[in-house]
Amino acid sequence: MKVKLSFLSSFLLVCCIFEQGICGTKVNIEELRIKISDRSYADTSGKLRFDVRQGQTFCSTIRETFSKPKRNQEYFKNRNSGTFGSCYSAKFDPEEGIEFRIISDSGNDAYIDSAGVKLRGEWMNWNGYQVKVNKHGAGNAWRYVPGLAPTCPYVINGVAGACNVDVLHFTFGSAHNTGAGSYGTMRTRLSSYSSGLGCNYNSQDISITSMLEDHGIRHLDLDTSYITASDDARTSNSYWEEGIVLVHKALYSRPLKRALREINDFLGRNPHEVVLVRLKDYDEPYRTYISNALESEFSVITNTGLSPTSNPKLGDAVSNNQRLIVYLHADFGAHRNMHTLNQVETYKKQASTTGCFAPSEHINRFGGANAARTRSSGVQLQVDWYYVWGLCLKDLAKLCNEGQFDKLVEINDEILRIYGKPVNIFMIDYVGLEDEAKKFKGIIEDMNRKNAGLFG
Repeated sequence: MKVKLSFLSSFLLVCCIFEQGICGTKVNIEELRIKISDRSYADTSGKLRFDVRQGQTFCSTIRETFSKPKRNQEYFKNRNSGTFGSCYSAKFDPEEGIEFRIISDSGNDAYIDSAGVKLRGEWMNWNGYQVKVNKHGAGNAWRYVPGLAPTCPYVINGVAGACNVDVLHFTFGSAHNTGAGSYGTMRTRLSSYSSGLGCNYNSQDISITSMLEDHGIRHLDLDTSYITASDDARTSNSYWEEGIVLVHKALYSRPLKRALREINDFLGRNPHEVVLVRLKDYDEPYRTYISNALESEFSVITNTGLSPTSNPKLGDAVSNNQRLIVYLHADFGAHRNMHTLNQVETYKKQASTTGCFAPSEHINRFGGANAARTRSSGVQLQVDWYYVWGLCLKDLAKLCNEGQFDKLVEINDEILRIYGKPVNIFMIDYVGLEDEAKKFKGIIEDMNRKNAGLFG
């Protein structure tokens, strides 16, 4: 799939590459150090300064950076010492090699064993032994130091340091039946009227854009059917469009392409975000229609590519701009850059009228007959945090939203302890309902900070 960059995006990317090396990684020098040798007369009555260069960037500290350094002593100067000169504002890429030299203002030679520049909290050190530092000649030679090991330059899904975490060791907040209610009240197939059955079928009531932008949703659950050309001809109502349509059981929403365009726009505005899509449940009579149309429908995704692997490292997904990962029911067969769904989920056709789940209910569902698959690699772990009957779906969601979200932390901690990996997906109904503080979003981000520390 081709990735299109706007003129502005291309301009900013070029500026980033030429002005900052790896985009956004150039940093100021934090500290300088020298170690004077222990040989006789290694010290000097003069003063020493640093020159530092990398590519077209060059800076010098002031003449008196290290004044009259003594034999067998180590000296440090930080950026608040008033000695950095032009090196105070100069920026360098710590992941590329750097050169520095130490210049004396005196004919009284000094001898050093090592010197270093600190960038990004790490020392880039040169080591020698009784190397002469003088005003003229070989003693003012440039010393080359290799770059530091790369770190993660991105904040991904709200979390720093997650570049080396793969999808199966990360956690995503999910909207159950994403399209069921996101475009208003649904309809029965080919009807000209809104259905009065929304109580039992609408799972959401805010737009997909709001879910993504405002509530941190990064996994979208899309149930599907299909409107054929002959279906379209049987109704004069322009509401219906040929193609894959979002559904929840007997009720129909809007075309899949509308949801995909919202996802595409979001990913275009947010180049460090990674989103997962699941197409699992479908209307059986239209399976072949849906399968045949999938690749065409997903062609509206132009701001990123579809990930060619099912479990990429997040940093690779961002740097390669393959930030949409699509999982399909096995019944849909093989499709380019779409992946067969492989998961253990805690779904149970369960009712309530007064209270929410106990954490142990979901923890236990990963064990027993599911334990072997839960432990195996390549399997997503999903908690379905919603009831399916007993009250209207919106009233059921109220039982488990906001005030009950701390239970998700308990579930995740226990799954980590037992299986050594996190829950990948927490799926809820009515995203944002009774969650004005956006607690769900914050809890998922906190889990991922922990994931970055454990698996990054």
